[in-house]
Amino acid sequence: MNQNLYDHILIRYGELSLKKSNRKQFTQKVNDHIKGSLRKFKELSFENRGMRYYIHLNGVNPNDVIPYLEKIPGIFSFSVVARTNSNMDDIKELARQIIVEEDYLGKTFKVETNRGDKTFPLSSIEITKMVSGYLFKNVEGLKADVHNPDFTVNIDVRDEGTFIFTKIIYGMGGLPYGSLGKGLLMISGGIDSVVAGYLSIKKGMEIETVHYASPPYTSDNALQKVVDLLETLAPYVNGGKIKLYVVPFTEIQDNIYKHCRNDYCITIMRRMMYRIGEKLARRRKCLAILNGESVGQVASQTLESINVIENVATMPVIRPLAMFDKKDIIDIAVKIKSFDISIRPYEDCCTVFVPKHPQIKPNLNVSIEEENKFNYEEMIEEAVNNVQVIEIDINKHYSVFEESDIL
Repeated sequence: MNQNLYDHILIRYGELSLKKSNRKQFTQKVNDHIKGSLRKFKELSFENRGMRYYIHLNGVNPNDVIPYLEKIPGIFSFSVVARTNSNMDDIKELARQIIVEEDYLGKTFKVETNRGDKTFPLSSIEITKMVSGYLFKNVEGLKADVHNPDFTVNIDVRDEGTFIFTKIIYGMGGLPYGSLGKGLLMISGGIDSVVAGYLSIKKGMEIETVHYASPPYTSDNALQKVVDLLETLAPYVNGGKIKLYVVPFTEIQDNIYKHCRNDYCITIMRRMMYRIGEKLARRRKCLAILNGESVGQVASQTLESINVIENVATMPVIRPLAMFDKKDIIDIAVKIKSFDISIRPYEDCCTVFVPKHPQIKPNLNVSIEEENKFNYEEMIEEAVNNVQVIEIDINKHYSVFEESDIL
C-alpha cells in the first residue's frame, strides 16, 4: 500500500449514531481509546469531525495500525483513504491513481459518491458520472458492473476535503469501552467465560475479573491458564490492563463436600461464589456480575438451577452467552485466540469436584438447609479478605497485590 497516496484512516462509528444527545460523550470515549491504543506511533495525528474521525498517518504504514483498530469497541468500520482537494480535476485524477496503484486494471468496477458537503456544486450522481467517464477514458481495460463489481471507488466529499477509498474494513462494533459501567466477570479456565468477557467489552462494559482457586486440588497451571486467557482480552481494553481477583476457595469447597448432599454440592458451591462475587463487586463499584453461563448447557445452568443459585445475589447477573449454542461460543473463542488456551488440560474448581449425578432441578429450601450445615459466612469473609490481586496487561507484565492494597 502506497503510504504517500493513502495518507489517512477514516473511522466510522456504529451503534453510537443512535445515541443522539449522548453521542458526543460516546464518540469521545472511542477517540480516546484510539489514541491510547496507538500511542506507540508517535508520528500519528488525529482530526475529530463529529461523526467522522481521521487518523493522519504522516508516513506510518497503515498495515501496522489496522490490527489495533480492529480491537477497539465502538468502531463499526474504517478505511485507509486518500485525501484531495474538493474539485473535480483533483478527484478524477486521484481516483485514477488509486486504480493503477491497487492494480485493478482489467477488472469490473462502479463508483459511489457521498456528498456530505452540500455546498459542492455537483450532485452525488453527477460526480459519479463524471468520475466514471474519466476512468473509462484514462484507465485501460476497465468494465462497469453496478450490481456485482470487483471493486468500488468510494468518493466522500466533505467540508474538510474529499476522501477516496476502495476497501472497507469492519471493526469490532458495539459501544466504547466503559461507556455502560463496570462489571465483575466470573472467569474459569474454560471456553465460555472469556468469550462472555469479550462480548461484555464489546457491548461497552469495563470489566474486572474473579477466579476461585482451590489449591491443592487446582494447580498453579490452572491459574496461569486464567491469566493467559485474560491476556487475550487485554488488547480490547482501553489502557490494556485487567484486574484479576483470585479467591482462596479451598476451605469453603472442602466444607461443602464434607457437610452437604452430594447432588447439591455444585448448587451450593455456585451460591457461595455469587455471595463472594457480589461482595467484591460492591467493593470495586461494579454494577453487575457477569458470567459465561449458557442456559441448559450443564446441570448448574438449567433454569431451575439458575433460579436457586442466583437467589443469593441482589445485584444484576448478566449472561452474555445465555442463548448461544456451543459451536457459536467456540467460533468466537477461535476468533479471539482463546480457544487453544481454554482446552489446556488443567482443571478449575468447577470441574475438579463435579459429582456423578448433580441436581438439575434443585429446591431452594433444600439448598438453604444443606448450606446451613456449616458456618459459611465466616469463611466467606475470610476468603474475601485474603484475595490476591493480579493485574494483567497487554505487554504480558503482571503485578501482584494483596487485597488490602486496592480494595
